[in-house]
Amino acid sequence: MGHQNNLLNVLRIRTTVDCDTLDVTGLHPRIEWRSSLTIFAVPKELGQFADCTSNQTIAHGELQKSHHQSLLRQCVGEAERILEDFHGVGLNELAVEISMIRLSLRIAPHISGYVHTQTNPIKAYDTEATVANALRIKTLATTLFTFEQGALAGQVGCQYIAPYVHELKVQTSPGHVDRSPNNALCVLLQRYYSSRSLSTKVLAASLTSVEEVMALAGIDHITLPPPLLKQLVNSPLSDKQPSLFDQRLDDEQSFSLPLIETKDDFDRALRMSKGGDNQRKLDQVSSFRFTSSWAAKNPIF
Repeated sequence: MGHQNNLLNVLRIRTTVDCDTLDVTGLHPRIEWRSSLTIFAVPKELGQFADCTSNQTIAHGELQKSHHQSLLRQCVGEAERILEDFHGVGLNELAVEISMIRLSLRIAPHISGYVHTQTNPIKAYDTEATVANALRIKTLATTLFTFEQGALAGQVGCQYIAPYVHELKVQTSPGHVDRSPNNALCVLLQRYYSSRSLSTKVLAASLTSVEEVMALAGIDHITLPPPLLKQLVNSPLSDKQPSLFDQRLDDEQSFSLPLIETKDDFDRALRMSKGGDNQRKLDQVSSFRFTSSWAAKNPIF
């Protein structure tokens, strides 16, 4: 099937599409557990994207490929040379950050906008450590699950927010299902910013199906991994799904949410969000460790 009449091109009419990968070459393809599609070289097959997003899980999978062994050795050596300049940072952590930047530089020629690298989620509740991490690698912090987070990000003038449609465990544990996905949250936040003339843009992440993607046609940005991009290319126009952006949502009364002026205001609102379920999703991110059984079986150092 040609690439002209497919859902990816339909999506691009209404939404800026970003790629959620650090794989430039498509070498050493592997099968994703979420689909039967083989990873492929996104920039070569689908042309230039606006932005490129990544996170520690994406980097971990990419860096395990054998053709990156030389890159890893170089990054460890560089980390050893500059480690003393970064108080409180371990050698492996710094080496991984350097390697993520090196991978990002390789994909940058295929990107017209920004390359985003995620701050370390282990430090999500340590403001000082997260800020220090962001200053080291100039990051976009993501894994946003709640309206309260989004409203606060708009108040302080964030350029982007990146809501996760599904909780992190969906991406790391085969077969896990998020019983309360945040599809509508992306729509609500974009409309909230528009209603208050805020410049913050919404970048949807952590999607798992073509149907979910097309339901968000009209969002500012959407970032997609290679398997989903391939599915969109192979989906004819007859498979087009209705978009949530063409509907009125029941939760739009949330626009009356008062300004969050103190940390206590924010913590209180967060605890109440979806009966505490969104707090659980955030806690899941901060407690996630790359010494989990999956990562322990596939070390990169």
